[in-house]
Amino acid sequence: MAAAEPLLASSLQDLTLRLASQELKDFARREGFVADVRKWRATLVEVMDLLVDAEEKQNTKAVVKIWLSDLTHLAYDLDDDNKHSGNDNFPSSHLVSDYN
Repeated sequence: MAAAEPLLASSLQDLTLRLASQELKDFARREGFVADVRKWRATLVEVMDLLVDAEEKQNTKAVVKIWLSDLTHLAYDLDDDNKHSGNDNFPSSHLVSDYN
């Protein structure tokens, strides 16, 4: 996502890292929802691919540019809400890895 808004790209990267955290892996195994986490990760990859495609098309399709702008504003709103709630439960210090 070379041209993506920094917060949007950062938010997706942060979410990817959180899904790969050891704490979440351990919790998912203990609570029995490893398959769900795998689906979330797969969906996140699809979303990132969609955003890369949208970034390429935003210069030629106005509706894509508007959608990407709206999505960026949503990311900023979510980031603000997260900061105000103090909700930072998962550390973002782990690399993406498989749940095998």
